[in-house]
Amino acid sequence: MIGQLYADDIMLVCHSLTAMQRMLDICSQEADLLDFSFNTVKSVALRIGPRYKHVCAPVVLAGVELAYVPQTKYLGVVLKSAREFKCSFDQAKIKFYRCFNAMYYRAKNASSELVCVHLLKTICLLFCCMQ
Repeated sequence: MIGQLYADDIMLVCHSLTAMQRMLDICSQEADLLDFSFNTVKSVALRIGPRYKHVCAPVVLAGVELAYVPQTKYLGVVLKSAREFKCSFDQAKIKFYRCFNAMYYRAKNASSELVCVHLLKTICLLFCCMQ
């Protein structure tokens, strides 16, 4: 029986487009050897640096040009294309406060603050990190 293998959330970081294309070519070659394929629909390119707005040559993965995006989500954190490395935790904060407020409303009559702290650590932080 042949199964499927998933390798989610892979990020390649490189200092130049030429070096990035070399890395993508190596990944494509290794994927062919392992009979593995990349989901090029979900794969994107994000530029960071002084020339992040300039039009540049496309990068190609498995014969498909990757789209340049202004931002992308990686492990729950939004990474932004900019002059310097920037990320946004706004969505993670919103999820945390939504979860915390719902939990706190239901546990406001709890007899111990330790119960609330334990619930905060086990439910809110876990829920926000997993999504």
